[in-house]
Amino acid sequence: MMLDLKRLKREPLQAEISCSWAYIAGFFDAEGCIVLPRRGQLRLEISQNNLATLTSIQRFLLESEFAYTAPIYAQASGVYKLTVSRNLVGKGVLQKLLCAGLCVKRNAAERALEICTANYNTLRMELLQMSGNQARYQRLDTVGRQRANNIIAAQLRLKRSYASGDCPKTDELHQQLVDLQRSHKLISAADRYALLRQDIRSLLRQGAMIQKEHQQPPVRNVNT
Repeated sequence: MMLDLKRLKREPLQAEISCSWAYIAGFFDAEGCIVLPRRGQLRLEISQNNLATLTSIQRFLLESEFAYTAPIYAQASGVYKLTVSRNLVGKGVLQKLLCAGLCVKRNAAERALEICTANYNTLRMELLQMSGNQARYQRLDTVGRQRANNIIAAQLRLKRSYASGDCPKTDELHQQLVDLQRSHKLISAADRYALLRQDIRSLLRQGAMIQKEHQQPPVRNVNT
């Protein structure tokens, strides 16, 4: 029996499953993610290494009242990601999941339904806090998001300039984009290291110990 269970973990089932909103709610609680990529925008993501599972969810969404084809992308790590990037569909799906018993991500889903341009920054930070330590060192703060948006805007300007055939302007915009990307990378790295140092110091204050590689842990004296 144990060998069979291990084999099933290594070899995901290929057959599609029978989906329901309750099933997707449980699956989203475990494997789902609520993303606010830009102001007023909402995206739902489900990552899984079993393509058949995501294909079943994809078909269910297509045959549901939303009639939405959720794209599935293959990631470099061998994991697949299903995304719902249309705002109205995403909000509708969240409402269905809440009614079907969404539990772990209930608070985040309820707050995400309130997304709009005016509350984007505040709501995004709230959702980041709700996600705990997940991707803690990859998150961007409000200033970091603004840098990222500036890069996106610069990329669009460069694309338009390239299409117009204005070579001198294109070269100038390309250099501006390179400078923005380099600055963003350096500042983001500095922020990550600062946060990491902060976390390490916090752990040390709580009694954690720095153990050198190959160093044996201290042996406690046991009174006999």
